[in-house]
Order: sequence, then structure tokens, then C-alpha cells
Amino acid sequence: MGSLGSRKQQKGLDCSIAGCNGIRKTRDMCTKHDMALRRYGNVLGGKVGRYKTCKGCGNEFEISKTDQEYCSNKCYKSSPDGRVAAYAATKAYRLRNKEKLLARGIFRRKPLPESSVCIVCGSKEKLHRHHHNYENRLDVIILCNEHHNEIHNLDAI
Repeated sequence: MGSLGSRKQQKGLDCSIAGCNGIRKTRDMCTKHDMALRRYGNVLGGKVGRYKTCKGCGNEFEISKTDQEYCSNKCYKSSPDGRVAAYAATKAYRLRNKEKLLARGIFRRKPLPESSVCIVCGSKEKLHRHHHNYENRLDVIILCNEHHNEIHNLDAI
């Protein structure tokens, strides 16, 4: 038994498509690119050179998904379908996060006192309020942007 990848190294069986590390099977390319060539007529799988007219603005654009109807997220959101979807998503978010919205609303328009500093590093730049628990609405700590992001990244783990 040889080392990992030894067959490919000994016989030079790399796929001929730039950036692909697959093993050459047929027509000097790997199975993935060969199937794309037979199915779509190009090795990139039909993702190149296909254009549609945007339902929102009427401009022609190159599609990246087969069911794509709008050229951008901005066009989708300005369309009637997009407005309805955005409204429904906002309503669902508000129902799921009532406590969070109430807790954040208490401090929404109140500026931080001038004596506020980050409790971790003492910085006075780009300060944020952080709730550990949204049920205790007035229980907040003051953190700089960097340490606030660190706390949220730790919460996600």
C-alpha cells in the first residue's frame, strides 16, 4: 500500500481543469467536470453564460441559481413578493424575541453616561450595552465593540 495520493502522483492523473485536485477519469478531467460537460455543455455545470431578465428592474443579469428571478436582494425587497416576505419575517422575529426587544427598547434612546468605560479593558471607544439575560431588563454591562463581539462569539459555541 503506497502513501496517500501516490497513484495520482506517479501517473500524473490530475484533472485538467484549473483549480481542481480531482483524479482524472475520462477526457482528461475528473468525474464531476465530465458530468457537467455532458449535462450542460461546459465544465462549470451550467453556471456560466445563462441570463434572465430581472422581475424587479427589467435589467438582464447572469444567473447563479436556476430558480433566480431577481438580479439582487435590493430588487427582490422592493418587489411586492419581497415586501410581503420581509414583513412576515419581521413579524415572526418580533414574536420569537419579545423579551429581547423589550429589554433593548429601555435603553434605545438613552445615551451612555460620559463616565462609561468597557469593564474589560477600560476603553471609551465604541461602547455597547450587553444583556446577559433579557428577563432582567435593567441588568446590563458596558463593553467595547471588540469585547462585546467576543462575548457573543463565546455564546455561539
